[in-house]
Amino acid sequence: MSGSESAVIADLAATLLAEIDERGAAVAEVVRERLAFYRESSSVSAEELRRSVIENVTFVLDSLAEIGRASCR
Repeated sequence: MSGSESAVIADLAATLLAEIDERGAAVAEVVRERLAFYRESSSVSAEELRRSVIENVTFVLDSLAEIGRASCR
């Protein structure tokens, strides 16, 4: 991966992280609508699902941002 590609990935990850609460809530809503387990079960509340999505996506985006920054050094 070139330095410019790495920089683009790091910038994209940072942009998405800045909007993580809104995007995470939207993803959780889609998951709840499309997957019967989350739609029909009381095992995972809407808030728990939202938090979980945000935590998982944050982990992935943080990792991508770090890889991008490290490749630019």
